[in-house]
Amino acid sequence: PWFWLAWLAWMVLPAGGAAAADGAANDEPHGPVVEVRAVRAVGAVDIDGDLGDESWLMAPVATGFVQRDPDEGQPATERTELRVVYDDEALYVGLRMFDDDPAAIVRRMSTRDDHRPDADLVTVYLDPRMDHLTGTAFEVTAANVQGDEYLYDDTRRDNTWDAVWQSETSIDDRGWVAEMRIPLSQLRFNPGEDQTWGINVSRSIRRKNETAWLQLVPKDERGQVSRMAHLVGISGIAPPARFEMLPYVTARSEFIRPSDSGDPYNDGSRLFGGAGLDVKWGLSGSVTLDGTVNPDFGQVELDPEVINLSAFETYFDEKRPFFVEGGQIFRNYGRGGGSGGYGGPGHGGGGSTPQIFYSRRIGRPPQGSVEADYADKPSATTIVGAAKATGKLGSSWSLGILEAVTAREYADVRTGGVDGRVQVEPLTSYFVGRLLREGPMSGVGVISTAVLRQLNDVDLTERLPHQSLVVGLDGYRFFDRQREWLLTGQFSASRVQGSQEAIDRLQQLSSRYFQRPDMQSVRYDPEATSLGGWSGTVEFGRQAGTVRLSTSAYATSPGFEINDVGFQQRADRVGGDVQFSWEKFTPDRWTRNREVSFGRSWSMNFDRESQGGDWSVDGRATLLNYWGVGGSVRRGVRAYDDRFTRGGPLAVSVARWSGSLRFDTDSRKRVYANSRGSYSTDDAGGWSGSVNLSVNLKASSRLSL
Repeated sequence: PWFWLAWLAWMVLPAGGAAAADGAANDEPHGPVVEVRAVRAVGAVDIDGDLGDESWLMAPVATGFVQRDPDEGQPATERTELRVVYDDEALYVGLRMFDDDPAAIVRRMSTRDDHRPDADLVTVYLDPRMDHLTGTAFEVTAANVQGDEYLYDDTRRDNTWDAVWQSETSIDDRGWVAEMRIPLSQLRFNPGEDQTWGINVSRSIRRKNETAWLQLVPKDERGQVSRMAHLVGISGIAPPARFEMLPYVTARSEFIRPSDSGDPYNDGSRLFGGAGLDVKWGLSGSVTLDGTVNPDFGQVELDPEVINLSAFETYFDEKRPFFVEGGQIFRNYGRGGGSGGYGGPGHGGGGSTPQIFYSRRIGRPPQGSVEADYADKPSATTIVGAAKATGKLGSSWSLGILEAVTAREYADVRTGGVDGRVQVEPLTSYFVGRLLREGPMSGVGVISTAVLRQLNDVDLTERLPHQSLVVGLDGYRFFDRQREWLLTGQFSASRVQGSQEAIDRLQQLSSRYFQRPDMQSVRYDPEATSLGGWSGTVEFGRQAGTVRLSTSAYATSPGFEINDVGFQQRADRVGGDVQFSWEKFTPDRWTRNREVSFGRSWSMNFDRESQGGDWSVDGRATLLNYWGVGGSVRRGVRAYDDRFTRGGPLAVSVARWSGSLRFDTDSRKRVYANSRGSYSTDDAGGWSGSVNLSVNLKASSRLSL
C-alpha cells in the first residue's frame, strides 16, 4: 500500500504552477480557432423549422465545415450554415444543412438518445463554463429525434443525462433545417457580463458516411471539450434560478399462478401502487441539489431477466433519474484524464479500477432470509429520503455528496396457520462524498463512502455488518503539451465491522474464499469481527496518434470489501496488461481505415499462483465499400483457478487457443448482414465453435426487421 500512496503523492503534488501554465496553451484546438458570434434576439424566436425570423436574419453565419470522415481534412461536400441568437431565457441555434439531393436525406425514426441513429443528424456541443473539461451535447436528426449528453473528462460522454429543450426540423428543395431552443436553466455557466463559451457542431450525412465538423479534431489527436471553437457576443445574462419537480404515481398488476392454492399472499393476481417525488434545485449556477422521496422503481423493474449459474453477482445498470443525473462525478473515480480505467464492475480479475459507488445498492431487494410455509417479502427496500449535491466549485473543483436513508422492511409470513412478521432489512444510512480537482495537465481527487445499519434483529445481525467504510485517492498527470501520454491511478482502503457471523460470511464469499484448504497468504478466522484491505491501480499509455500504448498494473488485497455500497466480484488479485495498437485512418488501395493490436495480460493471487492470462492479436478494417472485416487470435496460458471449486482446492486451467472472425456489409443499405464465427480448442482436447448470421431489413422509415 505504501508504494501506491507514495506514487500518487509524487504524481499529483506538482499539479499546479508551471505544469498548469504549460498546459494552458493546449486548451485550444491546434491551428486557427473558429469564432462564432451570437446576437441578442429581436422579439420572440419561433421554433418551427423555418429560419425566417428577424433574429435569424440578423445573426452572423458561421460555415467552413471540414470532413472528419471519410476524407479527413477535406472541405465538406455539402455546405452547412450555423447561426446563434440568445435572450434572457434561452440560447437558440439555427442550422441550415444544404443538400444537392434533398430526396436522399435519411429521416429514419429512432428512439431518443440513440446516438448512432440510421439518419442524417446534427449535433451542437457547448462548454458554457469554458473550463475545457465539461460540457453538453444536443443532437437532432432530420426526423426531429432528440438526443443529449453530458460531457466530462474532456473526452467522455454520459448519455443518461436528459435536458428539457425544444427542436424542430424541416426539409425543402435546398436541404434541411434544424432549430433548437436550449433554456439557460439547462446549462451551467459562470456569472459575468460578457460571456465566452466553447462551441462545436458536427453534421452527419448518412448516405455518404460523411461527418463534418466546424472545428476539426483529427482522429489521431486527443480531446473534444478542450478543442472547441469560441462562441462570443453573449452579454447581459445571468444563471437563472432553477427549480424542478417530478412527481409520479404508478400502478401495476401481476398475474402469477400460485404454487399452492392455500397461499394467502397470492391468489393469482396482485395489484401494486406507489407515489413519490423528485426535486431539483439550483443552489448556484454550477451546483445542483437533488432530493427524492420514494424514487420511481418503474425503470428498475425493466431489468432483463437473468439466469445466473455463476458464483458471482449480476451487475445491472442504474436507471432511476435521481441517481443517474450528475452521477459521473462518482463514476470517474480512478479514470481521470479520460483514461480507460481498465475497470468493469468486477475489478481485480481482468479489470482493475474498483466501482466504489454502485447506486443500485440503495433500495436493493431486502437481504434477510425467510423460512415459512408462506411469505410475502418486499421486492425492494423503501428509500425514505435521499439528497444529492453535485456540481463545480470554480473552474477546477468538482463536488459530489449523497446521503440516503432506507427504511426497516418486514416480510409477512404464515407458518402452521399462524401469521407473523419477520424483519428482512434494517434501517440503513448511506453516504458518498467525492471531491475532485482537475487541471489541464494533472488532477487529484478523493472519495469516501460509509454505510451504517441499525441492527436490532438477531438474524440480520448475523448476516450483515453494522458498519462499512471506504476511502480512496486518485489522480492523473499528462507528460506532453498535446496530452497524449497519460499516467493515472488510484488507491483505496476499506474496513468492515460486524458480528462474528457476518464477518465469517464475508470471508467465505466467492470474492475471496478464505476457507480454501490450500490458501496460504491469509488465515481464515471464524472469530473475526472486522475485515480490512486495500486496492491500487497504475495505468500508463499513449491515448492518441497512429501508434498507441496502454499498460496497467493492479492489486487488490484479499480483505478488500466494498459491496455494501460498491460493486466487487473479486479480491486477492495482482495483475496487469500491456497492449500496442497501430491504427491508420487514411484510405489506401483496399481499405478506408485499419487497426492491428497486440496484447498480453496476466493475473495471480496473493499466494503467487497464476490465475490466468493470454497473448492476443486483434485486427479490423473498413473496406472502400464500407464493408467491415475483423478477427482475433488468442493463446490462453496454463494456470490455476481458485474460484472453480467454490471454496475447495485449486483447479487446473489448461492452455487454450481461440480465434474469431466477423464480416459486416454496409449498414446504410436497405438490407444488410452481420456474421460472426469463433472456434477454440484446449490442451485437454476440448473444443467449441459457433457461427452467427443476422440479416436486417429496413422495411420503412419507421420499421426495421
